Amino acid sequence: MFPDLKENGAAMNLSVLNSLVSAVKQFFINIFFSPPKGEYLYPRCGEDVLEILTQARDNKTQVKVVGGSFPLSSESPEDVILNLNLMNKLIGLDVHQQTVIAEPGMLLSHLSALLETVNLSLDLAGTVPDLSIVDAIAVGLAGCGGTLAKNILSVEVALPGADGGRSRRAELNSWSWTTNPAQMSALFSGLGLVAVVIAVTFKCIPLYRVTEVSYLTSLRDILETWSLVHRTSFSQQLIWYPFSELVILTHTSNLNRNVAIAQSFINRQFSNTSRAVARFIRKINLFLFSSAPILSSVLARIQFISLWSVAKNRSDYAHPSVSYIDCDILRGATWLLPLASLPPLLCSISQWSHSHPAVVSSPLLIYTIQGEGEGRVGLAPYLQPSIEGKGAAATVWYDWFLSDSSPDPLELAQFEEMFHS
Repeated sequence: MFPDLKENGAAMNLSVLNSLVSAVKQFFINIFFSPPKGEYLYPRCGEDVLEILTQARDNKTQVKVVGGSFPLSSESPEDVILNLNLMNKLIGLDVHQQTVIAEPGMLLSHLSALLETVNLSLDLAGTVPDLSIVDAIAVGLAGCGGTLAKNILSVEVALPGADGGRSRRAELNSWSWTTNPAQMSALFSGLGLVAVVIAVTFKCIPLYRVTEVSYLTSLRDILETWSLVHRTSFSQQLIWYPFSELVILTHTSNLNRNVAIAQSFINRQFSNTSRAVARFIRKINLFLFSSAPILSSVLARIQFISLWSVAKNRSDYAHPSVSYIDCDILRGATWLLPLASLPPLLCSISQWSHSHPAVVSSPLLIYTIQGEGEGRVGLAPYLQPSIEGKGAAATVWYDWFLSDSSPDPLELAQFEEMFHS
């Protein structure tokens, strides 16, 4: 009897240990991989895409087309997802005509790095999420200098073909703003529902660089000197946790010439490592401490230090005009505000956060732009429209109220009322 009890106890301990190991394994899988639920297909060329579309049409199967970089909602097991992230090669480059042809799965950061070697770049500016080309087209990616659409000359797309008649196989087609303006307009911000992008031809511009100057300051100092702060550079970025008075303020200015000190390899690695640490801490915060405000606040402060390390390692160096960041910025909410409304809004948020202590696992990210003046600011931006004849505006991003943390709808309504007012 006693040996049986020991064996049963050992079996129970082993069962508990296996359950714990499985839980930890699932935690890290959810953090890093987000396992797919539907059936994923990974074509490597345009012919593979045509074959998949042809079979899907013959079998009356619906196909979702993604680029693998945009945050997706959970799929059902019946979904068939066509992931284009393996189609990520450079097809052609013409330095004299300043054009480049790339496959849809290539990340914008990878494309920009390749163009940088021949002193070319996309006509984008500011901080944008690092999406694949097809995902950027699907959501209508925009920076503070305009949209991705103005960079694209033509696209090669795959269409499922007609249901009747002789054309039973999916077919390739080429669209441009001159020959197919309606289709091109529908393709951008069309959420991938118009056609499957096979190749994209971009019109590039000569590479130009900007400088960033970052420093730590307090919210009080920013509010007292805001009339001067937002005039000293082309654009500014503020990183702020409302439970803290410290703010990371980054000024971005255009260079008059394309000669400046670039980041060293070691400095760039420090910056990339600090950004990865900040992202990892945020994921841990969301998964483990969403109901523990004290522990969440501690981790958020560590994340703030990591973000300050990123800004400090980028400060006083020359960078391309566009900066690519994690796609987590696509979650949450982004508000577009007149620039003059920003200081009173920050005061209201500071007062509200003290009277409504809650979990803040990520900061407020605030981007401002003048819209007139030096450099390339005269371009008509998409996300920064003219307000009373001037382009001065600010975007404020946050993701405090996540669906899985069961936010209080009354608190959420009070918070959003400050933005509405």
